[in-house]
Amino acid sequence: MTATLTEPGALVSSDPGSAGHFFLSGSKAPQPAPDYAALSVRMRPSEYTAALLRVIEQRSPALSIRRTIDIGTGSGVLLAALAHSGATDLWGVDVDPDALSLAGALLASEAPGVPITLLNSHLWNDVPALRFDAVVANLPHYPAEVPLSPGRNPSWSGGGRRLLDEFLDGLAGHLAPGGVAWITHHALAGLDVSKAMLTRHGLVAEVVLTWTVYEPGDRVAALSPAVIAAERPRSLRCIAGYHFVDSHVLEIRRAGDPVATSSPASAGLQFGSKSSHTGTV
Repeated sequence: MTATLTEPGALVSSDPGSAGHFFLSGSKAPQPAPDYAALSVRMRPSEYTAALLRVIEQRSPALSIRRTIDIGTGSGVLLAALAHSGATDLWGVDVDPDALSLAGALLASEAPGVPITLLNSHLWNDVPALRFDAVVANLPHYPAEVPLSPGRNPSWSGGGRRLLDEFLDGLAGHLAPGGVAWITHHALAGLDVSKAMLTRHGLVAEVVLTWTVYEPGDRVAALSPAVIAAERPRSLRCIAGYHFVDSHVLEIRRAGDPVATSSPASAGLQFGSKSSHTGTV
């Protein structure tokens, strides 16, 4: 496996003659070899990653996916799942160069022979003018500033809709005709706001999976009264002092594009939710 480190913001792409090798941008100097064992713990996939994994496995067989991108790729697990589903050109973006190192190592093992491009960048900033058949993203967008949990990356904090809005604003320019985007969306972050943004860009979204997670009290206490009032009891429930909140996976496509028939993603993946939910966001 070969890694080439270039100046920040430089466009990099995989070498077709060296399929399976990966290239990074965003570092001025060579970095020491990472401790992959430690990184695999720090970058461990969450239940949100698991939800996207299920959706990819259930819904991608009905689609023709070649070029794909993961914005905020982390460990690279979702790109590996897309490669297993037939993707032949993998792109990953992350602000953390350690994440890209781990993703490169994982993909070299899980997707041998598949061209890989990894960008150390912010969202769409250094992604070239390409269209992707599948886009995936699991971005932090909890609608409050919350204490960082032990062992979690600083880039996994809350911070509200800022990253989500930037992502949605740039999505239409990178989604291929007939392509789909699968993203996690916290129920407290305003599905109606996301729907309005997508409509302005000629996109539509469908909730293809809903599950329920336990939220610690300090995270709920950080929410504004307006968010709590809007979402209780619809997606925020409190039982004996314990708080439970819904999260979704959205499937986003261009308005007017046909919806491919596929197995329901919610089958077998509930994460403790009362029921699965499908419908237009």
